[in-house]
Amino acid sequence: FFLIRRSTYDAAGGHEYVRDQITEDVELARRMKSQGAKVRLQLGAKFASTRMHATLSQMFRGWARIYSGTTRRRPGRIIAVALFILLCGLTAYPALAWGVIELFSGTAARNNHWLIASLAHLAVITATLSLAYADARNARRYTLLFPLGGALLLAILAYAVRWCITGRIEWRGTVFQQQGRPSSSAA
Repeated sequence: FFLIRRSTYDAAGGHEYVRDQITEDVELARRMKSQGAKVRLQLGAKFASTRMHATLSQMFRGWARIYSGTTRRRPGRIIAVALFILLCGLTAYPALAWGVIELFSGTAARNNHWLIASLAHLAVITATLSLAYADARNARRYTLLFPLGGALLLAILAYAVRWCITGRIEWRGTVFQQQGRPSSSAA
């Protein structure tokens, strides 16, 4: 939720100024910041909480909308995040598999670098995610689900890139079409 001085809100044009934006809250904050207002993002769990999406379909559509909207439908940053997750997060698992194969094939006695490197990588990933989860007040044990969550996030990011490319997003009965993009029937 927003806590905004009325004068700042009015000077930015209010929600009327951003009514055609798919992520109107982000665009309103950008507008206020561009006009010199101090804009801060804070965790507000002490004040309010909400469930954003209850089903997998809602998660895909909702997060794809947010990712494509906050990047103003330019897919570069979304692709960079996907590559980061893939290369820095999920590559540890094929490396671990290769290390285990080497261990049981008898070559590990001579060279167990893959196994050691993958275990170190997994320890760093798990420790880092554990801290982030604790900070967000989630159970640290959920970090063990990272392979599933990481793969799901990659799929959502791919969906968001698709929306960036088509320029068309349908959200809760409203179609948002990016200017300068051809209309598409797929959403």
